[in-house]
Parts: sequence; structure tokens; C-alpha cells
Amino acid sequence: TMASNPLRQDAYLQTIESGLAVPSEPIVRPPNEFKVRQLQDALWSGAAMTSMLWNYRTKDWVTGIQATDIDSDGDIEVIFSSRDGTVRAYTPWGAEKWDKKWKDQSISALFAIPVSIENTLTQSKVARQACVIVGMRDGNVYALDQFGEKMSDWHYAAGWMVRQIYIHRDAPNIIIIGSEDRHIHLLDRVTGKPLWTPY
Repeated sequence: TMASNPLRQDAYLQTIESGLAVPSEPIVRPPNEFKVRQLQDALWSGAAMTSMLWNYRTKDWVTGIQATDIDSDGDIEVIFSSRDGTVRAYTPWGAEKWDKKWKDQSISALFAIPVSIENTLTQSKVARQACVIVGMRDGNVYALDQFGEKMSDWHYAAGWMVRQIYIHRDAPNIIIIGSEDRHIHLLDRVTGKPLWTPY
């Protein structure tokens, strides 16, 4: 019987009073690294029923990733930041649209929001708006427009490292910042100025 079951070939069988044979060591041993990789590949390609469209390797840790149509062109943009101070925007098919680099700064948080129709100049020409909010490890908060350009005069200093940025879809002009000072900061999307005293 051991020859017919490869899992028991190296297991010493002993007989107990009931007449049943049991192995003196576990039947199933921990899989080797090759088998683990096979299982991972099978789960990746089969169980999830997905396929990889594209990938991008950053030079430092990824600190934030968002997917939204920030420029109202009808396509979702994939916006991601890395700790080396870079924000990138890609199409759903993996083509780069733009990138922005902050020299000697480290990004800690990111949030992207669509263009607000209420803030447009005309229906045919969309005004520049703060669409990508970027928080830094030094506590500074900046904004990029829908084209990846830094918004001039748009700046806020939280004082401590920015941990979280959130904007609710029902209140797109209120930016919520959470920092290591244990406070919540509420900013105006248009100006970047605080709406209330941090609490």
C-alpha cells in the first residue's frame, strides 16, 4: 500500500489494536519552494480569473495609488506616488500621461479627485483645478492640477508627517488631512487654505 501512495512511501507504519495503520509522522510535508511558486502562479492566473494588463516598477516605496478620471476625458487615470517624491499618471493601458517630481522631498500620502464641473470656466474649456493632493513626510501638502502641473500658491503646512488624505465624493471641495500631530485638518480644495482650526 505504501508503494501505491507516494505520500506514505517514507512514513514508518505501525499497527495499533484496532488494526488500522497510521503513520508515525505527518503524511503531508511542507511543500518545497518550487511547489509554492506553482500554487501562487495557479492562484494568480486561475482562481482570481484576472490577467495582468501592465506593471511599473518605481525606484522607491509606493506610498499611494488612485484610479479616477481626473481630466474628464472619459478614461480612468491611474495615479500613484512613491517615497522618492514622484507622482505619475498612467492610462488604463499603461501609457504614461505625466509625472511630477519634488526634489529632496518624500511623499507619504496621495489622493486624486475628478475635475469638478462646478468649477469649470466653460463646458468646452475646463479650468485648472486641484485634482491630485500630495502629502509629504515633512508635513507639507501640495496640489497638482489635472495636467500634472503644480498649483501655484496652493500649499498647507500641517507641521507633522501627513498620514492620510481623504475627500468624500459628496463634498469634493473639502480635503481632509490626518497627520502625526493627532489632528484632523480640513482644507479648501480651491485655495488650499484651512477651513477650520485643526481638531
